[in-house]
Amino acid sequence: MKIYPLKLKSVLKDIIWGGTTLADSFGLAEKGTRIAEAWTLTLRSDGENTIQNGEAKGVSLKEYAESIGMEALCGKDVPAYDFPLLIKLIDARDNLSVQVHPDDAYAHSHGIDSGKTEMWYIVDAKEGARLVYGLKEGTDTSSDDFKAAAKDGNISEYLNYVNVKKGDVYYIPAGLVHAIGEGILIAEVQQNSNSTFRLYDYGRVGADGKPRELHLDKALEVIKTDFSHDHSIGGGLPTDIEGMPVKIVESDFFSVSKLNLAENSEYTFRGNAMTHILALSGNSVLTYEDENGNVTDITLAPADSVLVPAAFGEFTIKAEKGAEFIVSGI
Repeated sequence: MKIYPLKLKSVLKDIIWGGTTLADSFGLAEKGTRIAEAWTLTLRSDGENTIQNGEAKGVSLKEYAESIGMEALCGKDVPAYDFPLLIKLIDARDNLSVQVHPDDAYAHSHGIDSGKTEMWYIVDAKEGARLVYGLKEGTDTSSDDFKAAAKDGNISEYLNYVNVKKGDVYYIPAGLVHAIGEGILIAEVQQNSNSTFRLYDYGRVGADGKPRELHLDKALEVIKTDFSHDHSIGGGLPTDIEGMPVKIVESDFFSVSKLNLAENSEYTFRGNAMTHILALSGNSVLTYEDENGNVTDITLAPADSVLVPAAFGEFTIKAEKGAEFIVSGI
């Protein structure tokens, strides 16, 4: 198959705490549909994008990767199950569970595909919205009191809460206790893993009518407390520079930038690196030229997702009106 920018169809997940913003405001489904997560980039057995444009239209991302080779797609030779990124839009109508993720060392020694380090960009947040970012300083997770609090639902006294607003950036290294609070819309970039250990879930029940599973013992094995509570860890809150990508997170697992374009302005990406474009606002057009000199346009509305393989070259994004993007790679 040809190598070219791929417009991807998101995988939609209905989870108990999700809202309707991604349907009502972003048009990802009929209005009123609950969408907790839209997986805008995923190559997993539990969720896989299909391609919406060009020669590979209707083909799964896995099939396309197998056709061109993972090195051409990612810039390095990795098997399909090691595809490096999972990128989501998350709409929290209600609080998510208090949780923690394992690192690579724990994952590999326990038969888990990989650890899970992630980052959050706050796309929007209601007044007073907050999230859990780590534990209060001095918390002893090995103490009987902490274990009892987690079991009894009194863990909130140990949690470090932070207020959030649109544009904030949070880096969530594996081992950091965290939770997204109600009223927050997030763009999440993470390692390609779905390994989550729940500490507390507000006593909610799942679709089967039973309380959702907690993983207290596993969570206690992977929690790390030697983190700064500064939300700029690994990233920060840089000043937007209109027309230029601004790095907001650089880690061993992914690199994430924010791009703001004014009306009728454009930016050209050059180089050979896998690049994922997630449109957050505005209307824009991604333009590229194939090996025969043919020019193709891909229209981008909010929540649209384009993956540009590493083996592809130059492409340009032009905003018809002001537009905002999250740009991710490895």
